[in-house]
Amino acid sequence: MNQPTVKLCSMCKTEKSASEFHKNKELKSGLRSACKQCCKKYTANQEIKRKTPEGRAKKRAWSRTRTASDRMRERARRHSVKRIQQYPEKEAARNAVRCALRRGDMVRPEACEVCNAIPLKGKDGRSYIHGHHDDYSKPLEVRWLCTECHAKYHFALADEMERTGRSGDANRVREIVNG
Repeated sequence: MNQPTVKLCSMCKTEKSASEFHKNKELKSGLRSACKQCCKKYTANQEIKRKTPEGRAKKRAWSRTRTASDRMRERARRHSVKRIQQYPEKEAARNAVRCALRRGDMVRPEACEVCNAIPLKGKDGRSYIHGHHDDYSKPLEVRWLCTECHAKYHFALADEMERTGRSGDANRVREIVNG
């Protein structure tokens, strides 16, 4: 692919050097049609639109039609089956927690164990608290985390694994997340 040295931005209609455009291997020129500055402005504008009530409603409607299609449902099912086959111990631990909750042997708390935040409830009335397994061989030992703390935990775990080059130490990660 032969990249041009100068290119016309499709949004601001200004000629700019090729270094001012993001790369895109799928295009003939190898560069996006809009310059980096225009892309940044467009993305910021889209973020603002998404945060308005109309934008959220539009996104919900789009999501419903997307997930409602047979093709998307089949794709999600295949992904789920693949994940279950790939990690049977995880699925067994999740099933054990689901069954324990249903039987009443375990109760889903209202607040996060880390930050004590009480997350919103879903349409079904359940709290958006995630059950996190530190060890899948102990399926009923679960830490109840809000979505934000659960994400922080996994990001910290990934960073620890990247830093050490081995499986992360759960206690070390807990220290990072808790403060």
